[in-house]
Amino acid sequence: MIYAENVKMADKSLRMQMGMNLKGKRVTVVGMGKSGEAAAAFLAEQGARVSVVDDQKKDRPVLLTEQRYDFPIAFQVGQWDTADLFLQEMIVISPGVPLSRIPVSALAE
Repeated sequence: MIYAENVKMADKSLRMQMGMNLKGKRVTVVGMGKSGEAAAAFLAEQGARVSVVDDQKKDRPVLLTEQRYDFPIAFQVGQWDTADLFLQEMIVISPGVPLSRIPVSALAE
C-alpha cells in the first residue's frame, strides 16, 4: 500500500515499486484529487488494471478519460465498498483521504 503526500511523492513512491511488473496488476487508487489522478495515470501507463474510487461525486478527470491505456480505467464515485480493496494487488491512498475511511491495518495483513 502506498500513501503519498503529494503528486511528486506519489510518483516517487510508485517508481520505487517499479521493481515489480505492474502489467495486468489490479490496482485501486483511493481519492480522485491531483495526487490520485497522477497515480492512476502513471499506473495505467505501466499497464495496470486501474480502478479509482472516491466518496465525493466528481467528474472523471480529463487526463484519465482522454488517454488510451491497455485497460480502461474504472471509476466508482459516491458510495463504494472498502471490502473491494481486499481483491486488489496494490492500493494507492491519496493524501486527502482520511485513513480512518480505509481498514488500513486489515489490508496490511
